[in-house]
Amino acid sequence: MLAAIGEVLPMAVAVATSPIQVIAVLVLLFSERGRSTGSAFALGWLVGLACVGALTLVLADPARVDSRNEPSTVGSILQLILGGLLLWLAVRQWTGRPQDGQAAKTPKWMAGLERASPAKVAVMGAALSGLNPKFVVFTISAALSVAQTGTSVSGAIVGLAIFIVLASSTVIGPVVWYFLAPDSAARVLGGWHSWLVANTTLVMTLLFLIFGVLLISKGVSGLGA
Repeated sequence: MLAAIGEVLPMAVAVATSPIQVIAVLVLLFSERGRSTGSAFALGWLVGLACVGALTLVLADPARVDSRNEPSTVGSILQLILGGLLLWLAVRQWTGRPQDGQAAKTPKWMAGLERASPAKVAVMGAALSGLNPKFVVFTISAALSVAQTGTSVSGAIVGLAIFIVLASSTVIGPVVWYFLAPDSAARVLGGWHSWLVANTTLVMTLLFLIFGVLLISKGVSGLGA
């Protein structure tokens, strides 16, 4: 169990510190229907992560890994592939950064957030966490790492649940804060929004680079076991 929790922590941090979903939820919270749309986005985000993680666990079959008590070769190869994909995303993110004097571009899907209904926002939240390659890679990596530990099926489920909660902390946290103390939340979160918009490229590049190397090292270690 503890091994499974330890495996998901790095990937949860990677997802939680990504600026994209944080910017989205902040935009929603500062809109006219901030409470309803912010909550809907958070719910959709959770559903998207859960679906990708659960599907990965089913395919990885932690019960079979547990019976052998060793990482699977296929799982290790997948970690190598996912790590390479993250490194490629790091290069793509950095080379596509705004040039000096250019403003950071807002994603097209984010442009209509303030006018979207709660139902549409929920779908967008689920699509962001469940279909966006950046988050899918991290979620698959977390679920795969849990399965590779040889923990029981129940332990793998708990590990995945912990990943989802931690990875969603920067989405759920602002929503809860806004509900409990909207005035202080507006003051502080407004500053966060400005900083994240200005530094999205740098943050994402570093995340992809660091965790890409981490996954490749895990894959190499698993193949050598």
